[in-house]
Amino acid sequence: MITVVLSGRDVESLAAEICRILEKFGGACLVSHDSVQAYFAIAPSFLLFHADTVRALPEKNTVFLQTDATFEPKIEKNCKFDCIITESTSEKHCAAQVVTVGMGRQNDIGISSTESGHLHIAVQNTVHTLAGKEILPCEFSVLGAENFAHSALLYAFALLLLAEKIDHDLLTVKL
Repeated sequence: MITVVLSGRDVESLAAEICRILEKFGGACLVSHDSVQAYFAIAPSFLLFHADTVRALPEKNTVFLQTDATFEPKIEKNCKFDCIITESTSEKHCAAQVVTVGMGRQNDIGISSTESGHLHIAVQNTVHTLAGKEILPCEFSVLGAENFAHSALLYAFALLLLAEKIDHDLLTVKL
């Protein structure tokens, strides 16, 4: 299971959309401040927490989604994320890896082009999965992407890539 923490103002709908994408890839559960948005009888592959304070984390497979660079969550010093996924290049939380997502060429993962019904997401720099596997620059076709916001797609794609839930031989992801 991958534990994902996201914080900030007005990210509830983004988190729910990311969960809708991830649920096809082993399940996703969103826990938000005072509520659990979904429940699974078996452990989902992704457990998302919308929280402004982080006091403890599992020892491995932890990711921080920094969706709002202006918002400063309260993260205890003993909490070390394995990866930070962000739109900026800030490394404030001492992650082993920072993966940037966005529309620019400087981002590690970005949307390279769109076509009717799907888009192309490029891995523009080498990224390492949570298990340590190296993903070299390449481009994926994402089918069925028209129903989701680009920001949710980029965050979800980065999580799927880090979790090795995407087949790197096919270079196609079907949502």
